[in-house]
Amino acid sequence: MIELGLQRISKLLSDTPLPWRAIHVAGTNGKGSVCSYISEMLNAYNRSGHRKHRKQDCIRHGRFTSPHLIDRWDCIQMNVADQMQVIPTSVFLATEKAVRHRNHRENINASEFELLTATAFECFTRSHLDIGVVEVAITRIGKDHQQFLGDTYAKIAFEKAGIIKPGVPLTYYQQQDAPEIIHVIVQRAQQLRAPIILPHQLPERLPEETTTDYKELQHLHDEMKSVVRDYVFPGRQERISLAALTGYTGEVLLDGAHNQQGIELLGQVVDSLRGADQSKPIIYVTAISNSPERKVEDILKPLLRSGDSILAVEFGPVAGMPWVEPRLSTDVIRIAEESGTKLNVCRAYGRDIAKALQHACRSAEQQLGSHIVICGSLYLAGEVHRLLRDARR
Repeated sequence: MIELGLQRISKLLSDTPLPWRAIHVAGTNGKGSVCSYISEMLNAYNRSGHRKHRKQDCIRHGRFTSPHLIDRWDCIQMNVADQMQVIPTSVFLATEKAVRHRNHRENINASEFELLTATAFECFTRSHLDIGVVEVAITRIGKDHQQFLGDTYAKIAFEKAGIIKPGVPLTYYQQQDAPEIIHVIVQRAQQLRAPIILPHQLPERLPEETTTDYKELQHLHDEMKSVVRDYVFPGRQERISLAALTGYTGEVLLDGAHNQQGIELLGQVVDSLRGADQSKPIIYVTAISNSPERKVEDILKPLLRSGDSILAVEFGPVAGMPWVEPRLSTDVIRIAEESGTKLNVCRAYGRDIAKALQHACRSAEQQLGSHIVICGSLYLAGEVHRLLRDARR
C-alpha cells in the first residue's frame, strides 16, 4: 500500500547527513532516460578538455531510479572513472540492512520504496558523492497513477511540481499539447523564486576572436549532444538479441512503455518497422500491469494491425513491490480478440515467458519480413534480461 508524505523517509534519514547536491527528475514518461542522460553528460564533463584546462576535479556522482531492471540494487549506480556502474551487491545489502534495522528499532513502518530510497541516499553519503541524480528538470507529464496524483493534467503537474525548491534552478519539458501543465509549473516556480532555465543553442559558427575556454565549452556541448543522441537506455526502445535463449539471430525491439503516452510513442517506432507500405507483420510478446487506470484496450489499440500476432505473458513477483501484479494473460488475449483487428495468432502463455519468446522466434523465422516486439511493462523487460543473463552463463 502506498501512503503519501515525507514523514517516514525523513525519520529514516534523520541521522544521515546529505551533503551532496541533488538533481531531481519528475514526470510521467522519460524520467529514467533523462536521469541516464544527465549521468552520461556528467561523465562527458569529467572526460572533457575544459575540465582539465580549468584544473577542476572530476565530479563524483550517482544515480537512483525506479523500478530496478534486473536486480533490486541495479537502480543505484555510481560513476567509476567515466562509466556508470551498479553498486556492488555486498555494499547494497550491508547498507540496506542498516536502514531496515533503523526502521525496525524506531518503529517507522516505512514502505519498501522508502527503504530503498533511504538505502540509495545512505550509499551516496557514504561514497562522498558530489551530485546525486534522483528520479522523482520536469519531463513530459501524462495521466498515470491518477489515484494518487489527481485526474487532470493540472492536478498531476501540481503534485510533480512539488520538487521545485526556493531559489533552486528549474528546467522542464515544453509540452505544447498541454499548456495547463506549463502554467502550473511556471506559477509554482515564480512563487518560490526558482529561476527557470529553458533550452538554448550555442551558435553554430564561432567568431574568430573566440577564446580557448569558449571553444572548449563548444566541444563539451557537442560531446554532450552526442551522448544524448547515442545513449541506449536498457528497456527503452532497446534492440536486443534472443540468440542465447532461442537461437534466433534477428534483431528484437524491447520497450517497457506501459501507459498511454509511452505506448503511442512506441506505436510510431513500430510503424517504422512495418515498412513504407506498412505491410510487415509484428509479433508482440506483451505483459500488462493490473492497474485501475491502465485499460488493456488502450494499450493494444495503438499497436495492433491486421496480420499481427500477440503472445500474452505475465511477469512474476517484483522484488520490493508486492503490490505490483500482472493482468492475466488470458484477459489480455480475450480483449485483443474482441478488438475487431484480424490477428494472425493470439495465445496466452501465463508466466512461461521463455516459451512465448521461443514461439515468437519460430514465427519470425517462418514469416519473412516480420519483427518481434516485446512490450507493455518494464517488469517484463527486466524478466527478459534475466532470462538472457541466465542463458549466457
